[in-house]
Amino acid sequence: MHMTHSEHRLESFEEYYGYTPAHLTMRVHSQVLRWGLSWADAEDVTQETMVALVTTMQRLPQIEFHISVIAWVYGVAAHKFRDHLNRKERIPKPHPDLDQLDFAHLDDVSAIDDDVVARATEVLSRLDLSPRRRQVADMLWNPWDLDFNAVPQAFVAKELGMALGTVKSTVSAIKAQFRTALAVD
Repeated sequence: MHMTHSEHRLESFEEYYGYTPAHLTMRVHSQVLRWGLSWADAEDVTQETMVALVTTMQRLPQIEFHISVIAWVYGVAAHKFRDHLNRKERIPKPHPDLDQLDFAHLDDVSAIDDDVVARATEVLSRLDLSPRRRQVADMLWNPWDLDFNAVPQAFVAKELGMALGTVKSTVSAIKAQFRTALAVD
């Protein structure tokens, strides 16, 4: 009887570790749940642990265990658990009184004064730019941010038939020239 590739991998997994993947997954998941994670978070940590285990399995000849496999797997799970908690800490928490905040006073206030926008646009129009740079500047100029971000640079590259790196370096050169002109004006 001929074994499929996946059957062979599962057999070698069980031979090497002494446990089936399903058994290790169940043990890791129940351990992570005991550490206090929700069911969904425990699933994420379990998956990350099993991926690390399978990745390690690909290097079978280089690894020798000096501790039990279960202890090693729990150690990997503990690292993945800490990584998971660190990622969750970086997620911004909503403001507790968000429903009570009043932003109505900001509705009629412009971020940038109209005179500043007009002056910056005039300075840009007076710049001595090559025809290609002028095209890029015109496509990307966003007067309300005073920056060159009106559309994605990849869109400009596609429209003008340029490489994205060329667009990026062109924008960098335009910005340098623009800043110098603003400083002089």
